[in-house]
Amino acid sequence: MARFAGVFRAPARSSNLKGELALNLQKLRALHSVIVTGSVTGAATRLHLTQPAVSRSLSALEAELGFKLFNRLGGRLVPTPQGEAFSRECERILLDIDDLTRIGKEIRANRGGRLRIVAMPQLARSLLVPALAQFSKEFPSVSISLEVRERREVERWASGLRFDVGIVMLPTQFEMLTSHSFAELVPVAVLHPDHPLAANKTILPSDLIEDRFIALDRTTLLRQIVDGMYVQAGLAANIWVEVSSAFIACQMVGAGMGVSISDPFSAALLAERDVVVRPCKTSARLNYAFVYPRHSKKTAQAVRFSEIVRSTLENLMGRFEFVQGQTIR
Repeated sequence: MARFAGVFRAPARSSNLKGELALNLQKLRALHSVIVTGSVTGAATRLHLTQPAVSRSLSALEAELGFKLFNRLGGRLVPTPQGEAFSRECERILLDIDDLTRIGKEIRANRGGRLRIVAMPQLARSLLVPALAQFSKEFPSVSISLEVRERREVERWASGLRFDVGIVMLPTQFEMLTSHSFAELVPVAVLHPDHPLAANKTILPSDLIEDRFIALDRTTLLRQIVDGMYVQAGLAANIWVEVSSAFIACQMVGAGMGVSISDPFSAALLAERDVVVRPCKTSARLNYAFVYPRHSKKTAQAVRFSEIVRSTLENLMGRFEFVQGQTIR
């Protein structure tokens, strides 16, 4: 928060604190609203203010920060690089303030608190939904917030520390997070039920080099792991399609478009009806972990939810042969 000292400067007299804070929040809300709506007019409508009031707030904020927030191009307001970077931090601050308001209301209403979770989509669908159902039975008065983000977004979102527990695939790079690995799983081959290798118990990466391969895009950790499996074998997959979602890749396999190598959670969603899933014979592993804010005490709800997730994974492993006998910590 130190970088925003100019925006949230201490007032000269304590009696002015409320007015100063409201004024500075108005500047941040004006910036955020212009970013969201794309215009001063839209921001004014959103905030129930006049256009000159929004313009004055932006000008005052620019004066305090010492850099331009927007350039005007062809009649449009386009954020400068500095404005875009500042607006992301601004959004986090406003969300935190909104959270404080909500927390106060929950305390006043004697609610049982809130559990805030951030996780990747494949975990949310097959693992977290049943875990949350169990958690809600045990803690019926606790409200739940589940933020579902792709892995490359999860860490950046979690670094804002607006969560109690996150579930990610390691490694993680943020020092403000502490991680506890809870599962080490083998990547799985996903085949159409009519595939010649569908009856095999395990699949080597080399077994699939003649097939049209459905791969994740190169920015994903799973794609990097799969590429490493083929490099280690001295081979290259016959990549035919690239997608950003492992679940969509599995659906494409079910539609007869090719084969894929996936994480077990995405494959589990289709394993009983549309595709055949087999563990890969490889030394590669997918390491899943809980992450928590390093400098905050874990809440009792977060600890219990982590225990329920482990139990839910054990049940999942009992249902599907392709994850049996693998490591849960």
